[in-house]
Amino acid sequence: MPLSFKEVTYTYSPDTPYEYQALRGVNVNFTLGKITAIIGNTGSGKSTMIQHLNGLLLPTSGEIEVLDRTIRANEKLKDGKSLKKTVGLVFQFPEYQLFEETVLKDVMFGPQNFKVSEEEAKLRAVEALKLVGIPETYLEKSPLELSGGEKRKVAIAGILAMEPEILVLDEPVAGLDPQSAERMMELFRLINQKYHKTVLLVTHNMEQVLSYCDEVAVVKDGVVIHHGDVKEFFREDEILDELGIEAPMIIKAKRLLKQQNIVIPDDVLDIPSLAKAIAKAVKK
Repeated sequence: MPLSFKEVTYTYSPDTPYEYQALRGVNVNFTLGKITAIIGNTGSGKSTMIQHLNGLLLPTSGEIEVLDRTIRANEKLKDGKSLKKTVGLVFQFPEYQLFEETVLKDVMFGPQNFKVSEEEAKLRAVEALKLVGIPETYLEKSPLELSGGEKRKVAIAGILAMEPEILVLDEPVAGLDPQSAERMMELFRLINQKYHKTVLLVTHNMEQVLSYCDEVAVVKDGVVIHHGDVKEFFREDEILDELGIEAPMIIKAKRLLKQQNIVIPDDVLDIPSLAKAIAKAVKK
């Protein structure tokens, strides 16, 4: 089943002085079961694009296929509620959406909204909170008492408790300290690998793209100009330079070493492997 955009355009405030075309004919077919990074400069159309996946926005023209359903321009969205269950969309600051009296009630809200029984919703909530690293002692706390990182985890648990098939995340680690960001990225990897969820991740952090993602889609001026394997992408110096994207540190290091006639194999993409490759090259 596909997860794709076909000639999708989207225009904000049409026929007004504020009219703006955010998407200009997007064509892309995301690979199910992978973690795909969606990258591009601010204003390129990334967030607009992902909001089409669960029907939050509907295309001005073109069509979007989400597993077994098709979203078309000029057609009323049928059963949008089930689409929002299929595609869990996590906004950049999801903690702002917390509103219930307790952590447990907040995470239970989503499943109950889809007519899941209270008992089942509670089981899902407890499991989701455990998965994101929130201890049971927090269940009866107010979400407002939590730290910023804890609020983020609770908000993500609320999406996971609805058991979406596809998880879409818009800058999910923005504002977190490096350690918290790393733990969050490890969580998304776990969700992908253990629970077999397709994950789409909007981010500006190229270190995370290289370390955690399988594929990358590049958005520029409302168009997807590149989609493919992450490792192959970071070998394309021209694309990186054209977009003004700063390469991950290990890629920069390999380029500098190449200037000193020390060529590191393409498959070396982590620090321990780089150190071994340098030692081997120096011995030669």
